[in-house]
Amino acid sequence: MIQNKEYTTILFKRLLHSVVLRNKIFQSVRDIHDQLAINSLRCDWYDLACFPDQLIKFNYIERYKQICNTLIRNKIEYNNHIEEGRIVLNTIRKFRQLYLDSSRNAFDVGNLDVLEFIQKLFPLNELEYTLYVNRDHYMNNLEIIQFLHNKAPRWFKSQGSRVLNNVALGSFQVFKWLYENRSERPASLTYFNAVSSGNLEIIKYLNDKEKQTKTPNNLILNAAVNGQLETLKYLHENMKLQCDSDIVEQVVGVNEQVEGHLAIVKYLMENTKQQLPNTLIDEAAKNGQIELVKYLVENTTAKLSSITMDAVACHGDLEFLKQLHSKHHINCTSTAMHMAAVNGHVEVVRFLNENRTEGCRKDTMKRVAMNVHFETFKYLFQNKKELDIPTNSIDFFAKYKDISALQWFKDNTTLQCSQYAYRYAIRQANLPVIEWIRDNTSLPFPSNSLEYASKLENSDLRIVQYLHANGETCSVKELKSCHKLSIFKFLYYTQSLKSDKETLKSAIEKNNVPIIKFLLQNSTDEYLDYSQQSLKDNKTFDYPSRLKLIKQYGL
Repeated sequence: MIQNKEYTTILFKRLLHSVVLRNKIFQSVRDIHDQLAINSLRCDWYDLACFPDQLIKFNYIERYKQICNTLIRNKIEYNNHIEEGRIVLNTIRKFRQLYLDSSRNAFDVGNLDVLEFIQKLFPLNELEYTLYVNRDHYMNNLEIIQFLHNKAPRWFKSQGSRVLNNVALGSFQVFKWLYENRSERPASLTYFNAVSSGNLEIIKYLNDKEKQTKTPNNLILNAAVNGQLETLKYLHENMKLQCDSDIVEQVVGVNEQVEGHLAIVKYLMENTKQQLPNTLIDEAAKNGQIELVKYLVENTTAKLSSITMDAVACHGDLEFLKQLHSKHHINCTSTAMHMAAVNGHVEVVRFLNENRTEGCRKDTMKRVAMNVHFETFKYLFQNKKELDIPTNSIDFFAKYKDISALQWFKDNTTLQCSQYAYRYAIRQANLPVIEWIRDNTSLPFPSNSLEYASKLENSDLRIVQYLHANGETCSVKELKSCHKLSIFKFLYYTQSLKSDKETLKSAIEKNNVPIIKFLLQNSTDEYLDYSQQSLKDNKTFDYPSRLKLIKQYGL
């Protein structure tokens, strides 16, 4: 088995060393990456070596070390004896800074090997860990916390009890190690963090180790509002903390849906004495806790009002709405149908329209259109003739998945698109809708539409080509806004007046390697400068010089 693994590793390394296969692999990675990232720091095999953070990200650690040892550690020693050219010196300095900054990336992926490598490479006064470390790096990683304990005493001193407070949100193993190996002691926030995150092991540990310490107030409430049932049980049954009589009311009053609230309320009502106000169900309904509303309806004497009915309609629970309507005979307001429509619950809208008389609001059709709920809009259009239909309703449906909505408007209304329809369709990268608008209206494209289409996260070359083919012209502004190389190439070759210096500066600011490479390879501007000092903090600053060194040393 071990031999098979070793053979597989050797075979994989051979594949990577094949230029043809390696380029094939990277092409596939590029295609995937283009779909995932608006600003692709998209690198080939040699580009990758220019960016230490990317080497860490893709786990090329040996290559990371080799480049550093060759160009930074050894080169610095070499430069002490032989004067190098200014460009090479500046390039090595930039490389060195990028390696220092890559500490953050090593913490991000929890790579202890890289952290120890960096720690040995740089003087302690240069390693400002407060810039690189956040709580997510260490609260579940014992090796990282031990590294910081041993190698970064200055960082620990600056943090004080915050480290223990943060780890209370994470791993018990890390918390226990800190408690036993550091002098910092728990604070009130330590307890609250452990309770709110349901870290029962930490709570039990603190209860055992800190018997002489007064337990902070409101821990029970903290567990309840955060939906931590097992923690609440332990606090109440084992630590004998008392429950206030209004905790259920406070849990219900939380203005967000928290998983576990229903179980918390059940436990509190079955095991503690609670004062339940008449408005409890309405309060739960207003906060969108519909499952909790169902429980309270069956298990309390709290009153129901139109607030509950409106909220249930808003959340689209048709069966429960029918129950409230037929069994409990609750009234509702126009908010019920309005919010059901705004949220696209067409069957709820249908039920309310057929069984209630409250109707909608004046702005219902506008809100439905803004949210592009086509089926709901059609139903209201056909069954609520009295409703006002804003003249710009059709524009919003340019965001619909296909042309069917716009075609329906053309066939059934007299509404006309405005230029906003174009912008919505471009924003959705929906070429068929753009074509429909142009074929069915006399509207010109909006100003800056080519720039808009070029800079969007989901920008589409076909749309850019279509806009250009139908009269939209390209300027430096469009080139600067581009982030996809395919679109950039198309626009670059379609315009005669270029400002490659401006465009290159923009590409460096965005760390866009493909566009930087394209400009350096294709620009005829003899004064093109990729080392502008105003851009020195960008990681693509002076990238071609780093690439030259990588190739020169065969790295």
